[in-house]
Amino acid sequence: MNEMRATLDSLMGRDRNEYGANAKKGASFKADSVHRVCKFYLLDFCPHDLFPNTRVDLGPCDREHRADLKVAFETDPEREFYQALFENEFARYLQRLVDQMENRIKRVQQRIDANNQPVELSKENEERVNSMNAEISELLKQQDEAGSKASRFRGFRGDIDAAEKLNEKVAFLQREVSRLKNPNADIATIRESQLRVGVFSKLGSARPAGPCSPRATLSAASSPT
Repeated sequence: MNEMRATLDSLMGRDRNEYGANAKKGASFKADSVHRVCKFYLLDFCPHDLFPNTRVDLGPCDREHRADLKVAFETDPEREFYQALFENEFARYLQRLVDQMENRIKRVQQRIDANNQPVELSKENEERVNSMNAEISELLKQQDEAGSKASRFRGFRGDIDAAEKLNEKVAFLQREVSRLKNPNADIATIRESQLRVGVFSKLGSARPAGPCSPRATLSAASSPT
């Protein structure tokens, strides 16, 4: 019961039973009440909702996600003014996330490299590695194209399933390449590290991460409308 209540609080806010005729007077996404309202949720999505139960789970958002205030924000006559304020803060927050993830990726990659003991590949394995690397490049290109199609702070959730599948396939191929190149390495360590790189990449690696990621959002925000 408590878990269900917490979920409803996260989705609709602690005042979810006071909408409509019972709504609190003065409830607003503006002025003194804005500190407890998630401005990122009002814009499009809250980063805290991304990748729950993973190593990069940001935990529950400490601000309210209220559907009624999202509607109020979208229909407010002064929306453009508040949207500009919120987008600036959103961009700064996402940039910090991207920077943190890139630093973590570097550390994980160093761990992978420390375990690498390359061996001379047979002709058959060399062909397999080349083929998988080509496929990885194509998949990353598809991710890049998917991210570039997103409009400014809109449409980031539409292709989540497709992006997830692409990321999973890339991670799998990367593990196979590592296994062929380093048959004597600690496979468990490499697998864990590669999976972590895959998850971190969704939040903002050096590659565009596709829809619903901080890097995609930042890229879209800096593109002409």
